[in-house]
Amino acid sequence: MPEPAENFTVACPRCCKRYVVSPAAIGKKATCKCGKQFVVAVPEEDVEEEGGGDYGVSGGAVAGPT
Repeated sequence: MPEPAENFTVACPRCCKRYVVSPAAIGKKATCKCGKQFVVAVPEEDVEEEGGGDYGVSGGAVAGPT
């Protein structure tokens, strides 16, 4: 899994407090000020989607009733 090249933001899953962390923090346990512990994950925009991620939905406009 590729690591981001620069610092990125993670959010606490309980209170949504945001923290800027380095790529070295990926996979490590973090503790928020609210007390919630969570594992730092790769940011979603850096995760490669397999199979295009469109799940059969086209990117076109939806036609209205005729």
